Amino acid sequence: MRKPEGWEDILEDGETILWQNRPDGRVIWGEVLQFPSLFGLIFAGMAWGWLQGVRWIGAGMTGGTDGLIVFELVAALFMAVGVYMVIGRPFVGAFLRRRTWYTLTDRAAYLATEIFGQRTLKRIGIDEMNLLVNAPAERDTIWLRREVKRDAFTSRKAQGRRHNRVQTSTRHFGFEHIDDVETVRALLLRLREALPHKD
Repeated sequence: MRKPEGWEDILEDGETILWQNRPDGRVIWGEVLQFPSLFGLIFAGMAWGWLQGVRWIGAGMTGGTDGLIVFELVAALFMAVGVYMVIGRPFVGAFLRRRTWYTLTDRAAYLATEIFGQRTLKRIGIDEMNLLVNAPAERDTIWLRREVKRDAFTSRKAQGRRHNRVQTSTRHFGFEHIDDVETVRALLLRLREALPHKD
């Protein structure tokens, strides 16, 4: 059987496309009420207080205040990060979703993106889906896989002693903000049930 155009080098022999769609590309204002926004608000508030403190110190100095410019720049950077977490995230999320495509086959889920000419394709096999639940606060999202990445770092402390540190990050992959979530969920559950059971 001939593979669909554009999928010749992606799909395996006999793999069949069951569903394709794109996420909702609108700005989702409900994201402003999520925990990262609260953290960003606190972060921006602390940076604002730091900036005002630096300016207050500078106003009381009789000499030059050139040395305080670095502190002002750092405070401004922290403020920008906080404002992004509160306001910027919904716009960036919408921008990314407008450049995302989802596909489900009888063997895997495909998450494709094209941003500034750079294309990425994430394939998640049916047997690799360790998360198959609706997002707790979102009725239009199905999370498929959670990946935990651990990076080890080694640095030297005073007196030449080595210090080992492990940084852990978690990332979730899935079909986000789709309008036919129940149909897709039913397909996924049926595909999961059809997997051969391991003894």
